Amino acid sequence: MKKFLSVALAAAMMLGMGIAASAHDAVTTAVFGTPEFIDGEKDAGWDYAESIKVADFVESDYSDIGSEKSSAVVWSMWDGTYVYFFAEVTDPNPNGIVKDDLWNQDALGFMLNYNYATVQGEDGTSYRGLGADGYAGYTNIAPTFDEPETHSKEGDTVMELDGYYDVIESYVVETDKGWNVEVRMPLAAYKTFKEGDKIGYEICLNMAGADENTRIGQSVWKYANEARGQESWTDPYNFGTLILGAAPVVETEAEVVDTVVEAPAAPQTFDAGVIAAVAAVVSLAGYAVSKKH
Repeated sequence: MKKFLSVALAAAMMLGMGIAASAHDAVTTAVFGTPEFIDGEKDAGWDYAESIKVADFVESDYSDIGSEKSSAVVWSMWDGTYVYFFAEVTDPNPNGIVKDDLWNQDALGFMLNYNYATVQGEDGTSYRGLGADGYAGYTNIAPTFDEPETHSKEGDTVMELDGYYDVIESYVVETDKGWNVEVRMPLAAYKTFKEGDKIGYEICLNMAGADENTRIGQSVWKYANEARGQESWTDPYNFGTLILGAAPVVETEAEVVDTVVEAPAAPQTFDAGVIAAVAAVVSLAGYAVSKKH
C-alpha cells in the first residue's frame, strides 16, 4: 500500500515572503499540477495546494450586508498552460440566477494580471486597459446550479476574446454550507510562463441579498490595512501576488511484502541424485568387504 506525504514547498514560500508584492503585501503560491477534472469536486491533487481566505468585507455604500455576509477559501494550481482555482464558498443564501452581469449578484471573481510589472509600477495603468496586450484575465462565476458551467465573458480583458474565453472551464456545485467553484483559466500567450514567475492576483466575492438579484456587498482577499483590493478591477497596483511554484515532492513508503517461508522438506524425501550417491557408497562398501574375505 502506498502512502503519499506532501512536503512543504519551503523554497517557494521563502521566496514569496521576501517579495514586496505591491503597496500592501499579499502573497501565495500556486503548486505545479493539473486537477483530474473540472467538476467542483476537490480531488487529491488539491491537497498539496496553498490556500488564501477571502473574508475581508468591503462595506457597501447602500446596504448593510447583515446575515448575507459570505467568505471563501481558495486554492491555486498551474501547469504551464492554465492556472486553476478551487474555492469553497460559505454562503447562507446562494443566489445564482443567470444574468448578463454576473458580478452583480452572488459570484466569485477571479482576476489575474499576467504582466506582473504593472503591479509594481504605480504608473496609473487601468487593469481593464491591460486587456489589449493580453495582460488582464478576469471571469466571474455564480452559483448557477441549473447551469453549472456558466461564467462571465468580461469586457476589456483577454477573457472577452474567443481564443481565451472558449478554453475557460468552470463548474459550481451546491454544498451544505454554500457552494464550491472549480475553474481553469488560460495563461496569457505572450510569453512562456515558468516556475518562479509572478502574476497579479485578486479574488472578489460578490454578495447578493436573499430576496433580490443584485449585489449588496463584496469581500476581497487584499483589503486589510488599506490594501484597497476592491479597486483592483481598475487599478492593478492593488493586486496581490501569485507565485508559480514547483511541483510537490511526493515520497512513497516502501511497500511491505509478505514473504512466505516454505517448510523444510521432510527427512524421508530424497531426490534421485542423493539416492544414487548412497547406492554407490553401499556398493563400494560391499565390494571392499568381499575382497577382504
